[in-house]
Amino acid sequence: MIAQIPDGVFRDLMYAELERLSGARTRNPAETKKADLRAAPRAHSARPPQRSLVRTAVALLVQRPSLAVEIEPPWTFAVLRQPGVPLLVELIRLCRERPAISTGALLEHFADRDEAAALNKLATLEMLIGDDQALADFLGAIAQLDVQTTQQRLDDLIARQIEGALSAAERDELRQLMANKPAHRRA
Repeated sequence: MIAQIPDGVFRDLMYAELERLSGARTRNPAETKKADLRAAPRAHSARPPQRSLVRTAVALLVQRPSLAVEIEPPWTFAVLRQPGVPLLVELIRLCRERPAISTGALLEHFADRDEAAALNKLATLEMLIGDDQALADFLGAIAQLDVQTTQQRLDDLIARQIEGALSAAERDELRQLMANKPAHRRA
């Protein structure tokens, strides 16, 4: 009966709900051919595909919107120039504003946007981890994004210093960032 529903978000949600209720893995018939085609090249791959930190955080947040309450603003990673960061920030804000929001409601909120297809895919991504591990992974991804943000700012200040365009406040910030940067150990 679900296969008779027109292809789209609602049908995907129905398959996800069926899986959740039955505990059995179901497959959307329209996706079976796509999955078979995608599985063939992966069989030859030596390593599983790596997921970016932003994608990991978004996937965890879409599947467990309650994780958003675990991080308080301001979010330093919000200025990070990486794909998906604005979406991650928007998701966190939405989930914090509506703490009881479900994955389905979250997906419906983005239904008419370009990000909808990617979010639907991430919502059904199999992440075989418990709630404690999900929280640890989410907080770990956010912490790494913060580290990348600090490095980005350091790089920006160094570039401005080379150009000779640093203000006194930026010079002080650069000194502080350099002083707090962990030294890399040689092997």
